[in-house]
Amino acid sequence: MVRSSKISAQLCIDALSSYNINDVVISPGSRCAPLVIELTKNTDFNLYSIIDERSAGFVALGIAQSKNEPVALVCTSGSALLNYAPALAEAFYSKVPLIVISADRPEYLITQGDGQTIKQPGSLNSIVKHFINIPDIFDANSPLLNHANRILNESLSCSLENPRQPVHINMSFDEPLYDTISESLSNFRKIDINIPNQTILNQEKLIEFQNIVKGSKKTLIIVGALPINKSLNIFLEKLNQLNQVYKNIYNSCSANGYILIAEYYSPKPVSIEYRGNKNVLFKRDFAAEILKMFKKKIQLIDYGFAYHGDKHPQDDLTWFLFKKNE
Repeated sequence: MVRSSKISAQLCIDALSSYNINDVVISPGSRCAPLVIELTKNTDFNLYSIIDERSAGFVALGIAQSKNEPVALVCTSGSALLNYAPALAEAFYSKVPLIVISADRPEYLITQGDGQTIKQPGSLNSIVKHFINIPDIFDANSPLLNHANRILNESLSCSLENPRQPVHINMSFDEPLYDTISESLSNFRKIDINIPNQTILNQEKLIEFQNIVKGSKKTLIIVGALPINKSLNIFLEKLNQLNQVYKNIYNSCSANGYILIAEYYSPKPVSIEYRGNKNVLFKRDFAAEILKMFKKKIQLIDYGFAYHGDKHPQDDLTWFLFKKNE
């Protein structure tokens, strides 16, 4: 396999692969050539080439938000890095994990009038959660390689921990920049860190939310800028669908007709696994909900209980008989 001769470039891209950071937006330039060589020779990545760094930053932000996954950005040295600032500010305050990897000139060229050179380390510190600086590494046995391995783990883990926010990895490369070799020298070692799952609403909070909704006469739910949460979306859809089902039941009943509700009763909604599916069958107090919704329009006539041990096999059900007052 063809690889960059820059050991630190190998290490960085191997780190992204180990952390399953598969989407990378590249703004090409000479100084970041070692990183681009590594990325283009690795089939693990989805690569997007966008010349303008400001645009690239927002493209990466959009991908990260739509997939709810971290996205890496790669740029050349100098003012190119600063063009990421608007998108990074959005990501920082919206808690979106972007991994900024900026190529830089070696330290001995900084502040020496060399072209396309600025003081990159720390330049984005107010809008990133973590910053590391990795020098050019020329020897696979150098202690610098172990140090770079450790701080790369720290930085990537930091981005994925709550709150998930951007990190900045600055990498110095001396010339030559385009040389390749056929061997892997980085030997990246992932340090497993227990990163807690990001939970927007757990089951207890969902039930609490349901009770609040049930107790209100009119409900307006405003969902702001949140990461994609499938369970929350399903809950909100079902909440709306259930109210519509109650209305359909009421409207389909003729004047002075009867409505029979047979349910797996529970004073609080509880999910029951059904044919291998979760969150599709619930124990709950459907009768109380429909009675509360239509108040004086229906009245409770009778209720009872069906027992599974009776002579007619059936589930344990609670039934309620209502009459429509029209």
